[in-house]
Amino acid sequence: MAMGLEEGLAEVLRCIKCGHFLKEDAGFLRCELCSSGYSIRDGRVFFCEAVKIVPESEFANFNPTDEKRWTNWRRSNYAYFNEKLSGLDRSKILVDIGAGPSRFRRLTTLFKYIGVDFYPHELVRVVADLTQAWPFKDGCCDIVFMSNVLEHVPNPGFLIQESRRILKAGGMLVGKVPFLVKVHQGPYDFYRYTNFMLERFLAENSFRTWKVESLGRPIDLYEAVQRVFFRRLFNTHSIKANPWSRFKFRIADRLARLIFQSFRSFYALAEPSDNFTEGYGFQTWK
Repeated sequence: MAMGLEEGLAEVLRCIKCGHFLKEDAGFLRCELCSSGYSIRDGRVFFCEAVKIVPESEFANFNPTDEKRWTNWRRSNYAYFNEKLSGLDRSKILVDIGAGPSRFRRLTTLFKYIGVDFYPHELVRVVADLTQAWPFKDGCCDIVFMSNVLEHVPNPGFLIQESRRILKAGGMLVGKVPFLVKVHQGPYDFYRYTNFMLERFLAENSFRTWKVESLGRPIDLYEAVQRVFFRRLFNTHSIKANPWSRFKFRIADRLARLIFQSFRSFYALAEPSDNFTEGYGFQTWK
């Protein structure tokens, strides 16, 4: 059954062709000035046709609230966002850019939540190409939320510019990016950022103040790299095809796990570092 738009959603949107206001009209949002129409389907407004996710299997049977399947990186991300969003007025409008499956919905949906993506995930209500002009009015929201997005767009500076444009005066942009992690969600993985580049992005776009922080502990990075390495080693054809090599792999894998667990408390003494980190969180205000 067709679903209309959530209350108040049309009021913050604009025509991506001429920038004018939109009104709901028989299954469309229609521009009053240029008459462009954007279809409404299942409670979502489509400013572009949905892009096929590659690989789709990454999101199959995915439950973003299942904390048992979270990595250490995901937990550090949750803790970071929980700290930055806690205590804020729940009546604020939060626009989740590149929302995906809304992994942090326990935090974001406490606000007036608008999920935006180029694919109609469960909580996405605006389907749009984020590399082009965003379908939001100037100064329409209080919080722009950007979790693991900047590395997945070819023109990241544009996202920072548009974030500032749609924020109200005093509004907050908060986000995070990975640094020392593997390529993921290909072919839409383009960049890795240092804290210096993030600070430069924010300064160049006239944000009045900002804070960039490293996320995750060195031990978490070490564990993640070890896990990825052994997974890659096991998938090597010459090892899979040779019984003796498979035996050596099992010994090496178990020994590495045993050493890590035996020295975990010692490894955990390594202090957090901006130069050796899984990623960065950033918070800034207009």
